[in-house]
Amino acid sequence: MRDATGSQVCLARASGVAVTLVVHEHKRLGRGIDLATLAEELKASEVGLEFLTGELQGQHDPSGVVFTVLAALSGMEREYIRDRTLKGHESARKVSALNGHK
Repeated sequence: MRDATGSQVCLARASGVAVTLVVHEHKRLGRGIDLATLAEELKASEVGLEFLTGELQGQHDPSGVVFTVLAALSGMEREYIRDRTLKGHESARKVSALNGHK
Protein backbone atom coordinates (compact mmCIF):
# COMPACT_ATOMS: atom_id res chain seq x y z
CA MET A 1 0.00 0.00 0.00
CA ARG A 2 1.07 3.58 -0.48
CA ASP A 3 2.69 5.47 2.36
CA ALA A 4 -0.35 7.64 3.11
CA THR A 5 -2.60 4.58 3.29
CA GLY A 6 -0.03 2.76 5.41
CA SER A 7 0.06 5.64 7.87
CA GLN A 8 -3.72 5.63 8.08
CA VAL A 9 -3.69 1.86 8.66
CA CYS A 10 -1.16 2.25 11.48
CA LEU A 11 -3.25 4.97 13.13
CA ALA A 12 -6.40 2.87 12.83
CA ARG A 13 -4.59 -0.19 14.22
CA ALA A 14 -3.32 1.83 17.18
CA SER A 15 -6.87 2.85 18.00
CA GLY A 16 -8.11 -0.76 17.72
CA VAL A 17 -10.26 -0.14 14.63
CA ALA A 18 -10.53 -2.93 12.05
CA VAL A 19 -9.45 -1.78 8.59
CA THR A 20 -11.14 -3.03 5.43
CA LEU A 21 -10.44 -2.20 1.79
CA VAL A 22 -13.87 -1.69 0.20
CA VAL A 23 -14.17 -2.11 -3.57
CA HIS A 24 -17.32 -1.47 -5.60
CA GLU A 25 -17.00 -4.60 -7.75
CA HIS A 26 -14.32 -7.26 -8.07
CA LYS A 27 -13.85 -6.53 -11.79
CA ARG A 28 -12.62 -3.04 -10.94
CA LEU A 29 -9.89 -4.20 -8.60
CA GLY A 30 -7.58 -6.17 -10.86
CA ARG A 31 -7.49 -4.21 -14.09
CA GLY A 32 -4.35 -2.24 -13.47
CA ILE A 33 -2.57 -3.84 -10.53
CA ASP A 34 -0.85 -7.05 -9.55
CA LEU A 35 -3.37 -8.72 -7.25
CA ALA A 36 -0.87 -11.18 -5.80
CA THR A 37 1.23 -8.29 -4.49
CA LEU A 38 -1.86 -6.51 -3.20
CA ALA A 39 -2.98 -9.68 -1.38
CA GLU A 40 0.41 -9.97 0.34
CA GLU A 41 0.32 -6.31 1.41
CA LEU A 42 -3.24 -6.57 2.70
CA LYS A 43 -2.46 -9.71 4.68
CA ALA A 44 0.75 -8.24 6.12
CA SER A 45 -1.17 -5.13 7.21
CA GLU A 46 -4.10 -7.20 8.51
CA VAL A 47 -6.47 -5.35 6.20
CA GLY A 48 -9.73 -7.03 5.19
CA LEU A 49 -11.37 -6.96 1.77
CA GLU A 50 -15.01 -6.29 0.94
CA PHE A 51 -16.85 -6.11 -2.38
CA LEU A 52 -20.04 -4.04 -2.44
CA THR A 53 -21.63 -5.55 -5.57
CA GLY A 54 -21.25 -8.42 -8.02
CA GLU A 55 -20.89 -12.16 -7.69
CA LEU A 56 -18.35 -11.85 -4.89
CA GLN A 57 -20.34 -9.39 -2.80
CA GLY A 58 -19.32 -9.50 0.87
CA GLN A 59 -16.14 -9.74 2.94
CA HIS A 60 -13.23 -11.95 1.92
CA ASP A 61 -9.80 -12.94 3.20
CA PRO A 62 -7.28 -11.31 0.83
CA SER A 63 -5.06 -14.38 1.01
CA GLY A 64 -7.90 -16.85 0.50
CA VAL A 65 -8.95 -18.98 -2.44
CA VAL A 66 -11.51 -16.44 -3.69
CA PHE A 67 -8.83 -13.76 -4.01
CA THR A 68 -6.45 -16.16 -5.77
CA VAL A 69 -9.10 -17.06 -8.34
CA LEU A 70 -9.97 -13.38 -8.71
CA ALA A 71 -6.32 -12.57 -9.44
CA ALA A 72 -6.20 -15.22 -12.17
CA LEU A 73 -9.46 -14.05 -13.74
CA SER A 74 -8.38 -10.41 -13.64
CA GLY A 75 -5.16 -11.28 -15.43
CA MET A 76 -7.09 -13.13 -18.11
CA GLU A 77 -9.50 -10.20 -18.50
CA ARG A 78 -6.58 -7.75 -18.88
CA GLU A 79 -5.10 -9.93 -21.65
CA TYR A 80 -8.50 -10.23 -23.35
CA ILE A 81 -9.01 -6.45 -23.31
CA ARG A 82 -5.50 -5.92 -24.65
CA ASP A 83 -6.03 -8.43 -27.48
CA ARG A 84 -9.35 -6.85 -28.44
CA THR A 85 -7.78 -3.40 -28.47
CA LEU A 86 -4.92 -4.57 -30.70
CA LYS A 87 -7.36 -6.27 -33.09
CA GLY A 88 -9.42 -3.07 -33.23
CA HIS A 89 -6.34 -1.03 -34.07
CA GLU A 90 -5.36 -3.50 -36.79
CA SER A 91 -8.87 -3.44 -38.25
CA ALA A 92 -8.92 0.37 -38.23
CA ARG A 93 -5.55 0.46 -40.06
CA LYS A 94 -6.89 -1.91 -42.76
CA VAL A 95 -10.03 0.18 -43.27
CA SER A 96 -7.95 3.33 -43.39
CA ALA A 97 -5.60 1.79 -45.98
CA LEU A 98 -8.58 0.73 -48.12
CA ASN A 99 -9.85 4.32 -48.07
CA GLY A 100 -6.50 5.65 -49.32
CA HIS A 101 -5.02 6.78 -46.03
CA LYS A 102 -1.51 5.84 -44.99
